[in-house]
Amino acid sequence: MPGRWSCPVGWREREAGGCAPTFASCGDGGAECANPAARVEATLPSGGVGEVLRRAGDGSIVGAWPALDFEPVTGLGAPEVAWAPDAGILTCPAGWPRQTDGTCDPRIRDDCPAGALPLPGGECTATSESACPAADFAGVAEESAGSTVVHVLAGADPALADGSLARPFAFVTDGIRAAGAGGWVLVGRGDYAERVVTSTPTHVVGVCAARVALLGPAGVETVSVAGVGATLDLRGVTVRTRGPGVRVSDGGSLTLRNARIDGAVGAAVEVSGRTATLVATDVALGRTSAPATGMPAAAIHVVGAARARVERCSVVDALRAGIHADGSGTTVQVRRVAIRGVRSHTDMAGGDGLLASGGATLVASEVFVGGHAEAAALCVQLGSHMQITDAVMQDGRGLPSGLGGYALWSALAGALVANRVLAQGNPQGGVVSGGTYATLDLFDSVVRNTRPRPDGHAGIGLSALDAATLNATRVIVDRNLSTGALAAGGFSVLRLTESIVRETRADVEPASGFGVSIEQGASATIARSLVARNRAAGVIARGRGSLLAVSDSLILDTQPDPMGYGYGLEVGSGALATISRARIERSQYAAIVAVDEATRIALEDSVVAATVTNERGTGGNAVEATMGAVVSARRTRFAGGSEIALVGSNPHTTIDLADCVVQGTLPLASGQGGWAMAVNLGASASLLRTLVRDERDVAIWAADPGTRVSIADSVVRNTGPRPNGAAGTGIEVRRGATVAITRVRLSGNTTLHARVTEPGTRMDAHDVLFEELRFTETSQAAIAVSADLGGQFTGSRIAIVGGRSFGLIALNPDSRITLRDSLVSGIEPSTYGFGVGAIAATGGTLDFERVVVEHVSGAGIAASDQIVGQVATAGAFVRLRDVLIDDVRSSTVSATMGPTGRLIPSGAAVAYGIHASSGCSFDGARVVVDRGGYGFYSAGASFALREAVVTRQLDGVGVAIGDFVFDGVLHAENANESVQRSAMLPSVTALSAPTPISDR
Repeated sequence: MPGRWSCPVGWREREAGGCAPTFASCGDGGAECANPAARVEATLPSGGVGEVLRRAGDGSIVGAWPALDFEPVTGLGAPEVAWAPDAGILTCPAGWPRQTDGTCDPRIRDDCPAGALPLPGGECTATSESACPAADFAGVAEESAGSTVVHVLAGADPALADGSLARPFAFVTDGIRAAGAGGWVLVGRGDYAERVVTSTPTHVVGVCAARVALLGPAGVETVSVAGVGATLDLRGVTVRTRGPGVRVSDGGSLTLRNARIDGAVGAAVEVSGRTATLVATDVALGRTSAPATGMPAAAIHVVGAARARVERCSVVDALRAGIHADGSGTTVQVRRVAIRGVRSHTDMAGGDGLLASGGATLVASEVFVGGHAEAAALCVQLGSHMQITDAVMQDGRGLPSGLGGYALWSALAGALVANRVLAQGNPQGGVVSGGTYATLDLFDSVVRNTRPRPDGHAGIGLSALDAATLNATRVIVDRNLSTGALAAGGFSVLRLTESIVRETRADVEPASGFGVSIEQGASATIARSLVARNRAAGVIARGRGSLLAVSDSLILDTQPDPMGYGYGLEVGSGALATISRARIERSQYAAIVAVDEATRIALEDSVVAATVTNERGTGGNAVEATMGAVVSARRTRFAGGSEIALVGSNPHTTIDLADCVVQGTLPLASGQGGWAMAVNLGASASLLRTLVRDERDVAIWAADPGTRVSIADSVVRNTGPRPNGAAGTGIEVRRGATVAITRVRLSGNTTLHARVTEPGTRMDAHDVLFEELRFTETSQAAIAVSADLGGQFTGSRIAIVGGRSFGLIALNPDSRITLRDSLVSGIEPSTYGFGVGAIAATGGTLDFERVVVEHVSGAGIAASDQIVGQVATAGAFVRLRDVLIDDVRSSTVSATMGPTGRLIPSGAAVAYGIHASSGCSFDGARVVVDRGGYGFYSAGASFALREAVVTRQLDGVGVAIGDFVFDGVLHAENANESVQRSAMLPSVTALSAPTPISDR
């Protein structure tokens, strides 16, 4: 019987003939389809079994796509943009006023009286005339009670001397001999050209350093304390020497107070050998000069397991080192010391304020070091340890070679720990850890204003180099020149925790201005930190083996370099980066850049927002991936950038999003852009459980051979038009690219949900909803799917709900739309008067199986040789199998051909189930057309139809056409059950049916 045939899986027989899917057979209420038990399974193209489309109780179409209010949870745990860690120097030592910038002022005076040198805390050493008593000798009565006391006065008569106050000795040596072990030698005003040598306990107390001078000979120390049991308490003197100043050795012990040492050749004070000790208080150490080869050079040199405690001392113009702890077992404690102007002993080395080497330990607090050549503090070699607390290290001079000038330097397996340090104004590097196994731990400090070398290069705040480790916790790295923090070289490690890296300036080219840089196989972690207002790149990682991990941190306000590029995060040349719970905002040009094959960036729970253009009006991207780089993002939000949020280009480049949101990208001032994603030149991208919303012009764009994009379980909605009102496309595929979308909802886009254009271009869509397409007067059409200029679209379980002009259009030769198990509903007329469910035009092809077209104003399915805006071209082809066309209403107007061969509105109302025009071909089988005006309309087309049902056809003027009987066509309940023959319609027998393409 005509109108009866076997229904496809998931479809059921209609009483009036033919078949319809379950969701189209539920009646007005839809209650049957709302019942889960009524769901029907259908064979999928993959060979699996899944749920077909169904209609809910409210009449909406339900499928496997996400809900309209779907939005992944993103950026959970990422800091807010106004957050900053509590970094920097939080407390100051007594006497160090806190400054408005949060640092501490050590109050190094420049007005100390003659003979005195400045101390931290605004004091001077007690070595000037003002420290002298009114008496001729120091008052030690209380201390010396019960001991032998003798007096020495320069110029006294040796023949009469007995050491009494009335008849003092003329030489200190005579006084020591007379006082005996434990005795006291009080020295009055004068110059004493002699050496002081003791091997027993002795006290030598000058009246004051401004009045008593020991004048030593050349080539030998002026004061010597040697041997176990030898102790010397030396006070109130100045040692002026042409050789070494003071030497403590072989178990001897020296207490040095209120003294000054000037002009030493080699060490001003040398302490050597196990159990040798030095306690120095209120000592001023002046210029030292080069020693003979092999002799030590330092203001204070402690070596060979000796021990020293140095307090309230000031060093100026020393050679090689201010205070040097040297050798395993050596320990030095330093407190309230100022060291200025330490000079190098070669063009390439030396000039350190504090130096620990050879396994020694040096602990220092309340220290000022300035004007040094190599480093304010250097800890070098395996086993050496240095600990510094409350220090200012500034204005290093650098070495004659142009190197050095660091504040803190741990080298060659040294271990340095520093707390509450201000390092400022130093050249080349502020804080450096360099050489295998070197470590440097920096806490609660500020490193700022690091200057370049004389050649204009460097100017780095923190550096971990050549397999060393640098840990910075609660540190502010501020206004350095080329790089705020650097890790370079294999196995080098940089860790920034609760720190701030900001305003790296790069005032001098070619300095870069990076906030944090990881290079040459180094690794870095940035945790709970702020990187802000740097230049060229906030954070950059380059080189194979380089590893970067950023967590719970902010990267903000990266400024462009002179070329106009400012990247929040740049990763290239094979480096790897993981970003967790981070926020990257207000980068000027691009937030994230990944370059080169083997480069990888993985983001999680992060926010990338408000990327802006540079001064030239270019850039504004959230992510740029190119040359084979891979960027993956999980639970990350990309919001409010400019031009294009995510860009992937070149073969092997991949952008992979899961549980992400891309929103609110703005066009450039020129009107270009506003896109969520652009993938081209052979790159690939995937979006899983991702929301793309509120973009402009195009949400997702793919182009070029080899380019592939897959989208699954995602929503693309509310793409707005360009500023001129045009476009607003959800997904656009061009120039041979391939896009696959599965379980996707496209909603509220403007003009086009999806466009596939140009030869070799393909889109495969499965379980996809196209709905609520918006319309602008500029575009004058709103099309769910367009395949044109040779583009190919294949879809299954597709629902198209709403549109203007066309639901789907295959336009131009070689363009093709293949649709299975799908629905097209609610297509209204455009400004031109068309409302067509699907159309093959000017040479395009439609191939539909198990498809429903319903609630259309104009035509259900059409094949046309002409269309508005296109030159007439024959060859359009439509193939239909198991298709239901229901409820085609009259459109507002039809169109006629103008003198130029293009269509113009005519004003006549039309309603066609299927319309095929001249030069087109139609091949249909098992087709149902219900509730319309004209069932089938052929105006010179090649028309083949088998097994069809045409019912309830009535056009807007009461004239109906039932059908064209080719084979087994049933027509019933039409306004005119006969086939209309008129001048408008050629004779059926004159039509030549095309050779049908293969059946299902």
